[in-house]
Amino acid sequence: MAFNKLQRINITCQAISVTILLLTTFLSASTGNVRLKLELAKYEYVIREPLKFVVTLVNESDQTIRIPEASAFDMDMEFLNMEIITPDGEKQLRKFFFKISDELINPNYTGEPLLPGESFQTYFYPNTSYFVLPLEWGGITFPLPGTYQVRVYYSVPDVYKKLWRPEKNELYSNKVDMLFREPTFEEQEILDACWSAGGSFLSLGDDYDVANFNEDKLEYVADKYPDHPMIKYALFYLAKNYLYKSKTPDKSIPIFQELVENYHDYRFEEVHLHLGNNYLKAGSREEAIKTFNEALRKKPFLKDHFRFMCSKILSETSDTSKIGEWVNNRKHRKHENESKEENNE
Repeated sequence: MAFNKLQRINITCQAISVTILLLTTFLSASTGNVRLKLELAKYEYVIREPLKFVVTLVNESDQTIRIPEASAFDMDMEFLNMEIITPDGEKQLRKFFFKISDELINPNYTGEPLLPGESFQTYFYPNTSYFVLPLEWGGITFPLPGTYQVRVYYSVPDVYKKLWRPEKNELYSNKVDMLFREPTFEEQEILDACWSAGGSFLSLGDDYDVANFNEDKLEYVADKYPDHPMIKYALFYLAKNYLYKSKTPDKSIPIFQELVENYHDYRFEEVHLHLGNNYLKAGSREEAIKTFNEALRKKPFLKDHFRFMCSKILSETSDTSKIGEWVNNRKHRKHENESKEENNE
């Protein structure tokens, strides 16, 4: 039933903030070297702890390649899957989500160019996933204690003739070991509150304005464990609930501010996006602009992220037509650079 329900949802699952750069695997393709990096924040996790993977596709070739649309926080996750070796040695292939989209069955889908020397970073939340073969709901991705070996692979179906495809249609990231353990009593209480919206990946991802958590449970653990290292997870979901479900931005602003001040790198992009939107909803336009600009100063790559720039543009102009101008200008710059590359060959 859960699988059938999720089949009807057209979403982009985005999703373990990154500070440690791990060794990467280099693979050559017909267009030269294209590299896929998987980065994690740490090695040890608790079962059901909210996870975030960061994947970077680096074009180290001398030619422009075309990849799935990259105008939002996430690459189209239909093209990225996981290969997992479980603690008992079982090999599993998993998908991050199942998406129904006209774009995904359009043979003329062109994506967008990734120029030589450019890289594109995307992230996703792999707490739950689907098995690839057969395609069915797989539940929690890392359900048991022990060490899992994980890598991500990029694969483009044959129907998408205009997208870049690696040699043998296989491009693998570096392998990453992840150790999972059982939670303590305190951790269990915090995680139970975080999973209060249900067991699907929608519960723990960043679905922008989707929030359906149990505020009473989140408030309870926030008050009981204010200094616990895992309380940042509960605070993030509580602030989202205040902002998008309860419509009380005055209650969520202090929480997002606390996350910015005390957990600097935790979901940096999402926290600044929500905090800026929070200020907009509260009528504090200048604070919103300040928040977006501060995020851009620390992470300039956000200038290419659709949701972030939409919010920034609205904070500055209140004109939705300006968003369309930004999209068109961005695509024009990309194709202009692509044409220059082709002329220089």
